[in-house]
Amino acid sequence: MATPRASLLSASLALTLSIVTGLTTPAQYIERVEVTVANVDVVVTDAQGNPVRGLTKDDFEIFEDGKLQPITNFSAIDVAPGVAPAAGGGEPKAGELPQASAPQRRMVVFFVDIADIEPSRRVKFFKGIRDFCDDVLRDDDLVSVLTWNHRVRIALPPTTRRDELDAVLDALGSPFGSGDKAIAETLASLSLPQASGDSGLAQSLGFAPTADASSEEEFRRWLHEEEHCDSIRRKAEEMRTVVAALARVDMQKLLVFASDDTVLMPAIGCVLRPRFEAIADTANAYGMTIHSFHPPGARDNFVGPDRGRYVPSAKGPASFSTDYERAFTEAGGLHAMAERTGGYTGIGPAQSAKLLARAARELDLYYSLGYRVPSSGDDKPHTIKVSTKNPKLRVRVRESIVHLSEGSRIRDLVTTNLYLPVEEPKGPAFSVTLGEGRRDGRFVVLPVEVLFDAQQLALLPGSEGKSKGAFTLFIASGRELGDASDVTEVKYAFDIPTPSGDGTPANVLYTFGVRVRPDTRRLSVALRDDTSGDIGARVVPIPATK
Repeated sequence: MATPRASLLSASLALTLSIVTGLTTPAQYIERVEVTVANVDVVVTDAQGNPVRGLTKDDFEIFEDGKLQPITNFSAIDVAPGVAPAAGGGEPKAGELPQASAPQRRMVVFFVDIADIEPSRRVKFFKGIRDFCDDVLRDDDLVSVLTWNHRVRIALPPTTRRDELDAVLDALGSPFGSGDKAIAETLASLSLPQASGDSGLAQSLGFAPTADASSEEEFRRWLHEEEHCDSIRRKAEEMRTVVAALARVDMQKLLVFASDDTVLMPAIGCVLRPRFEAIADTANAYGMTIHSFHPPGARDNFVGPDRGRYVPSAKGPASFSTDYERAFTEAGGLHAMAERTGGYTGIGPAQSAKLLARAARELDLYYSLGYRVPSSGDDKPHTIKVSTKNPKLRVRVRESIVHLSEGSRIRDLVTTNLYLPVEEPKGPAFSVTLGEGRRDGRFVVLPVEVLFDAQQLALLPGSEGKSKGAFTLFIASGRELGDASDVTEVKYAFDIPTPSGDGTPANVLYTFGVRVRPDTRRLSVALRDDTSGDIGARVVPIPATK
């Protein structure tokens, strides 16, 4: 039987991957009308801040976009001394307290921006993390440390070993630890060339100097702002990828983001609030809370003219109010993420350590409420409000919840599959073969072949003894956790001679090329049957370029 071959037209993908030849037809999805349950975790305290135990489903009301929602699922997590955890969390009998559901295993993830933390503040901040780990971590808790210094790096993969954790924290917490940069920066003065010779001739030849000191300073400032904006944007993109990947981990998670530079508008025309709100929306879609901290706090004797780098002030220390306002500006993205997801946010090492301990304690004492939502989400945040029938009690909950569409879930699956491959992939089986890469400027072009048996797809009757089908490919590339491209989607409809049913495969070979950075090490591909909606996924290692 002849093998149909699909050739791609041109399409492009931001960041690390681009389709060299591909189809640009927008993907279409068949939404499955199902009803799923949205779970919202809440922490309840009294007026003095003490945790409140013993509440039941009937004590709560939950509103989405102002509409009261029937609570269909309820559980109480409470592993405090004297309270025996038990599976279930059903309604208690008369005169009994509700049973506490058995807690999940915990995973603590630190995402720490180490690029520009001033040495003395670095020591204090990491000492706070050490104290937090000493006081809060259980023997079976998994801990992972990710660092950011212009790109995300895995400093410590998930582990229960405290000796490994202590070694990493010691290295990062030393005044001149891994990834540290010099605090003092000397800006070289620019010597402007002077016009010489006949000024008229110089002017006619275009050799007359037109720059002046002020224009050079404006250019330098503009260049710094461009680089500053791009750096924070990349940081936010990799944060969002980390959050989406952690959603695949079936554990109770404590997400801690620490950075000294998440300015929401680092330059005129560079508005980054939507980037950090996108991180929060991803966390809210998957029911995760982000706690975020600004390690340096107020630098009372440091000033930073641009790019978040701080050098000793030549004019004496700034006022405390000025410097504290600067710290809040730097922490703008951190505040946005924590507030929208119901997390804590702190400024400086002391406050960060205190709030970290509180956040960890709440992993062992909270309530989980569930209500039904349609599975065909709209990818928009919906306002959440949870209250108790006792007005004296305080409830801390995320600001919104996002009902993800099928397309968004598939894209997140493809991205996170780079690091957490599906153990037992369902849907159509297919193979991915990579050809030898060739350099194309700063990038590498890889030939890719996707081969599958069309009979795995839901085929529809066609004309003249043929059957027709349609599929969508989703492609992403990356290096390690957090570093991932956007997802490219290419859709293709085909027809083949109607299979005879004798077991002979009806192979479809789809060929295309991808352009990736030389450091890219993984390619994630998913194939979706656009008729049935079934999805298969594969991850292929990319060898180093010769």
